[in-house]
Amino acid sequence: MKKTTTILCLGIALCMLGCSDDDDQVTTTSTVPFSLTASLSPRSSDAEDTGILQGNWNANSQLAVMKTGSSGVPKTILTRETDSSDTFTGDLSTLVKNENEIAVFYPAAAITATSSDTLTQTLNLSGQDGTLAGITNYDYSWALCKASMNETTGSSACEMTSLVTIGKFQFTANGDSPLNNITRITVTATAGNLYSSAVMKLKDGEFSSTQTGNITIKNKTGISGTTYISFFPSEAQLHFTLVTTTGEVYETATSTTIKLEKGKVYEAPTLTCTLLP
Repeated sequence: MKKTTTILCLGIALCMLGCSDDDDQVTTTSTVPFSLTASLSPRSSDAEDTGILQGNWNANSQLAVMKTGSSGVPKTILTRETDSSDTFTGDLSTLVKNENEIAVFYPAAAITATSSDTLTQTLNLSGQDGTLAGITNYDYSWALCKASMNETTGSSACEMTSLVTIGKFQFTANGDSPLNNITRITVTATAGNLYSSAVMKLKDGEFSSTQTGNITIKNKTGISGTTYISFFPSEAQLHFTLVTTTGEVYETATSTTIKLEKGKVYEAPTLTCTLLP
């Protein structure tokens, strides 16, 4: 009897283990290869503004893809193909069905959500280094498109919409030669509004809320020449406090309120700085 009971318990345990394996398989999400053509509109024709501002993706650019209108669908990261200027590839969840809408966002690293349970994202402008290369991490852009899916593959195409303004600034201490080796810039608004963060709705690319605040640029090696700064759309008169590698502190400001328009590049006239005691 004892032997029979032992065998029976063993059988139940093995059965439960088998059921557990089946449950694990049910919750596993399968994927299919997915290809997305994502185009960029050029926003600058200046020779120095190579890359994304001229409508060209940088090497190894990545896009985040989220399904809209439902929850629990894992986020997908697509990487630009090395032999294509605007084709991105990766693996998309089969929970995304044919003709489903997907939101596309650049840069992918800014989307901290792991699934479509969260369809809003807080975007920040802190951490900028003032360089053209660094501005790509804050040149937020978005698109909405429909996925074309079958049992083995998926594809789509979209045109990205920029959500920010890229400002270009040059500073001088004497009205002639550039002020170089700038390690820190603090941007404030003396009139109007300057936003340091915003909450974006992935389903339509609109900001549901914005937070006013300063924007601080830091660069240990020092910025020389043009300084690039990303802004959320607003109207403001900007004030700049600059610190150089030698510890000198300068200030300057735009002469009037300027309009920072979404999807535009704003190039300011050279700003003359005053050395503070």
